[in-house]
Amino acid sequence: MGGNSLMLNNEYTWDKENGKVWIVPDNGFTGDIVVTINGWQQLASPSGLNVSNITSSSATLSWDAVANASSYTVELLGENKDPIKTFSNLNATTKTISDLESSTNYILGVIAVGDGSTYLDSEQTLSDVFTTSSATCT
Repeated sequence: MGGNSLMLNNEYTWDKENGKVWIVPDNGFTGDIVVTINGWQQLASPSGLNVSNITSSSATLSWDAVANASSYTVELLGENKDPIKTFSNLNATTKTISDLESSTNYILGVIAVGDGSTYLDSEQTLSDVFTTSSATCT
């Protein structure tokens, strides 16, 4: 066997992406072998993102449910899209984020998580930049 065939007794790295499996031999081969598996479907990206109830230390993100999502992952990002904190295995379509810094710009992202067999995770959808209010002294 040769060409694009899989060889016995070789190790391969599998990576699911957009309905395809990337098979990269671990034997120094420099190309990729792409196998399309029928039946895998990437979930739609979450839509309807809304950031509300913004205070000096918290904000609430809500979004529309995605059909066939097993759960959701929300990511708190800085205004330059640098990851700050991740919240996984969420079953609701709303998440309140607390312990935010006052007068700071943030972005929230959400991913619909697939079941790992039939449905692949969605692409991340990002909110607009929002700014927490300034802290008030009483």
